[in-house]
Amino acid sequence: MKSYTPSYIAATLAAVSVFPVYANTDNADREEIVVTTTRSNYNVETPALVEVIDSEEIRRSAAITLVDLLRNRGSVRVTDLFGDGSKPTISIRGFGENASAHALVLVNGRRLNNNDLSAPDLNSIALKDVLSVEILEGSASTLYGDQAVGGVINVITHSARGQSSYVRLSGGSYNARAVAIGVAGALSETWSSSLSLLQRESDNYRDHNQAKYKNATARLEHNGKNHRQVIELQYVDDYLETPGALFAAEVAADRRQVTANFVDDYIDVETVNARLGFAGSLSEQWDYEVDFTARDSDGSFIQSSQFGKETIPATQDRKLWSINPRLIAYLPSASGDILWVSGIDYDDADYSLVSRFGPQTSEQYVVSYYSRVVQPLSAEIEMTYGLRYARSNNEVFDVFKFAVPTSVRDDVWGGELGFRFDLSNNTEAYGRVERVYRFGKIDEHTTFITTAPLNPTTGYSYEVGAQHTAGDLKLRAALWQIDLKNEIAFDPAIFTNINLPPTQRIGLTLFAGVDLTANTALSLSGSLVDAKVESGAYQGKNVPLVPRYNLRMAINQRFCETFTGMFEWQLVGKQASSGDFANQFKPLPSYDVVNIALVWAPSQHEFSLRVNNVLDAEYSEFGAIGANPNNGFANEEAFQTAPEINANLAWRYSF
Repeated sequence: MKSYTPSYIAATLAAVSVFPVYANTDNADREEIVVTTTRSNYNVETPALVEVIDSEEIRRSAAITLVDLLRNRGSVRVTDLFGDGSKPTISIRGFGENASAHALVLVNGRRLNNNDLSAPDLNSIALKDVLSVEILEGSASTLYGDQAVGGVINVITHSARGQSSYVRLSGGSYNARAVAIGVAGALSETWSSSLSLLQRESDNYRDHNQAKYKNATARLEHNGKNHRQVIELQYVDDYLETPGALFAAEVAADRRQVTANFVDDYIDVETVNARLGFAGSLSEQWDYEVDFTARDSDGSFIQSSQFGKETIPATQDRKLWSINPRLIAYLPSASGDILWVSGIDYDDADYSLVSRFGPQTSEQYVVSYYSRVVQPLSAEIEMTYGLRYARSNNEVFDVFKFAVPTSVRDDVWGGELGFRFDLSNNTEAYGRVERVYRFGKIDEHTTFITTAPLNPTTGYSYEVGAQHTAGDLKLRAALWQIDLKNEIAFDPAIFTNINLPPTQRIGLTLFAGVDLTANTALSLSGSLVDAKVESGAYQGKNVPLVPRYNLRMAINQRFCETFTGMFEWQLVGKQASSGDFANQFKPLPSYDVVNIALVWAPSQHEFSLRVNNVLDAEYSEFGAIGANPNNGFANEEAFQTAPEINANLAWRYSF
């Protein structure tokens, strides 16, 4: 088994945003507004299951990375290869090894997902810049298009005018250390700016797993009476040594070791991002938003396999740019105000991979047109409906399969119909159906054995749910089903990407939160998922890397005005290992992890301590099937071992 298939060859992505400038305000300006469900700054309820992690919860968690915040919330599942948040895969609603292509990650509304198999790199989002995180469970193909099949995670960052200046120092286990500096302020009545710098290093849990990371972000904003503009520039340098997977006997001998083939493996990516955004009002009822973004990512890596040590560095480069104009109307009607969002999304990507197997290049552009309406039918009933048409064009070249540049063209449509019902002052219910899709990635078409381009994945998502809020008690629940045709996945038995026979996912997502006292809050969230292949050679088999259950329980305690604590318990069920479509190997074992955090914030100082895996559990979030050279190259399970108990201590001074 390779230490990483191309889906794990990471390029660092930036937290560039194409969301309206006025969505990036301080918490007081937007505490009641969930922008992800409408792709606008209007506070309109829509039929969806949404969780918001606000700035106070982020602070109380003492989290070091965004991954710490996202684990086990609802049906969100994090597979973190090294336990440091640097190379995670995010799954929403029952997707496994292809999860990164079915969960859309946004920064201020702008997609972080790649056009190739590399997962969106959450490590590129510095937690110092994050104001809140919105998790939209369920499909959102009509609003967001390609890859928004299982759900959407929207990371919202501080604006220049909503951020204070600070310095932050931290250190912890595995020789981890970091320094962050931020300066922000008003230049005039309408202009403001910010600059933030972050550098961190760590040896990490595994041998040969050193990480070095730098992030610099500059932002200039103009907020006039009716029009707003933003310019943002970012530079990210991310270097990571990759120790490879371990077979069971190797884990038993030393779960932190690196074997001989992988002692020189690494990933090194530099990324430069730029964004220019405009937003404003055309009239009392019409707003506009236009955003231009560009990303240039240059990476090099050595990734070996169990068959031998790689000695020739490969390069992987991306150039992406996009334009996303849209109009937003808030129109009065007899039953209430109608929200109408309509726009165009255009993305253009140039991709180049050069390795010992020769060059692989591709150009891809995706253009889509969409319109979505949230319309009250009465004081108690609201209807949501919309359509999207999308077209993808690829020009691919590969020395094995497409020796002559070849065009791969696809077009699909998505649509949504949903209803929300106010059953009482405290209770609402909803139901919705959406046609979902995702295009084949640039490098999914070019695996060695495949003889024809892959078809796009299409299907339908069905969902019913309810929410009840009464005083200190909050309850949310959703029952959902996703039926897909031509789901794209990698089959190691034939060493190629394939279109699977029809697949189905059925699940239940639950959330309960209650304030036990004025100072103590308890929350419980999680999901039950049944993900199976519906026909073909793997009929009735579980989809790999999808646990049957995923739970999180948290207690937040305020000891006094300046001192808070957090206790968190996470439980993940058994799951088939990556590549085990036949379910013939032992499943990856279930595991549970306990984390705690303490935060003391007197005056302008803040001291925080976070301890992960307090009970020192030995487990693996990721397992895969590979040929073991120590056992005659027989197929066995291999693992990326997770860290044991580890801690981080930080000090922050705001001024």
